[in-house]
Parts: sequence; structure tokens; C-alpha cells
Amino acid sequence: MKKLSILILCLITTFYFCGKNKEEQSVKEINLKPQPKVEVIPQTKVEPVSEPTKTEETKQVDPEKKQVEKIIEKTTDNISEKEITSAQLWQKYRESREASKEALNNSQFQQAIDRLKVAAINAEKLDRGDLAAWQYNNIGYYSILEFKGITNYDYRLHQLRAITEKEANKQYLADTKKVFNDNIKILRDAKIHLERALEIDASYTEKNRTEKIKSNLQFINWIENFIKN
Repeated sequence: MKKLSILILCLITTFYFCGKNKEEQSVKEINLKPQPKVEVIPQTKVEPVSEPTKTEETKQVDPEKKQVEKIIEKTTDNISEKEITSAQLWQKYRESREASKEALNNSQFQQAIDRLKVAAINAEKLDRGDLAAWQYNNIGYYSILEFKGITNYDYRLHQLRAITEKEANKQYLADTKKVFNDNIKILRDAKIHLERALEIDASYTEKNRTEKIKSNLQFINWIENFIKN
């Protein structure tokens, strides 16, 4: 029994050392294999990429805005005093025109007209008669709207057609002429600006603008004749 125990112990010892030698040999073989080369990628500085700018052809801008942008793109050292003045005039023109639209939306006709006058004057200083003609025409148009609102123009004309009794119609016609005459100054002031618009417009060929100017003048002339007759 004692001999059997010694024999088992010897076998265990033999297996242990044999396994250890094989493990060491395996590790040694692995270390001898060529290792893959690892390339270190150098870090580079990341530069921000700017967004692509729109070309001039794709920009939907008004002629005056394009002019302003052209001046602003120049460096300050290269901008002449005349160009700085032009930029300021364009800015005043655009601000006045936008202010007139806002005033009109609020039914502030006189304020809208005053701002259009400033826009027209600045357009003329910039030698942009085409833009000035539109502003003077718009003064006339806004004045006509103001006149129609104050005098209740549309309703009065409707009533003149609707009242069939002769004496009643005659009296209403007299009242209407008086109301129109009391507010005729609005149209007479507008006529001055419309005539200026037509004068400037003669140098251009835009039929649409010419027709609108003449139509507004015809309305004023009709009111004046209506009051007289």
C-alpha cells in the first residue's frame, strides 16, 4: 500500500514538470513570431470649413440692395467719401421705404407718405430715377387711398346710383361734392408728386409704371371735375 502511494506521487510530479515545460515552450514560440507593425497616424490640425456662399446670380435682391452690398464688400481703406455717402443714401432709402410699408399696414397714411418722400429724394440723389418715379407714384396712390377712406368714397358713389328719387339724389350729390371738396387738398398735394413721377418716368421705358402714374392722375382729375360740374 505504501509503495502504491509513492508510485502515484511520482506520476503526479512527472506530469506537472512535463506540462510546465510544454507551456514555457509554447510561450517562447509565440514570442518568436513576428508581430504586426503598428503605424502611428500623426494628428493633423482640423481647420473649420466655411459654408459655401451663394453666387450673385442666385441671390434674390433688389437693385439697391445689390449696390449696397457691392460697396460694403470693399475694404474701408479703399472706400472713397463719395462711396460712403452712396451707402448711407441707399440705407436711408431702404429704411424709409420699409417704414412707409409698415405705416400703411397700420393705416397711417400721412406717415407712410412722409417716409416715401424721403425714399424718393434719396433715390434721386443716387441717380436712380426709376426708383424715385415709383416712390412719387406711390405717394399719389397712398394719398388716393387716404382720400377714399376719409370721404367714404365707394359708399357715396354707390348711394348716388342707388337713390332714385330726384330731390334726394340731388341733395346727396351736393353733400358728396362738399365732402370731396373739403378734402381735395390731399389729392392736390398728391398730384404734385404724380406729375413729378411722370416727368422722371419720361426718361424710361417701363410701360407698367407709366400706366399706373397716368391712372392715378386721371382719378384726381376726375374728382376735380366731379366737384366743379
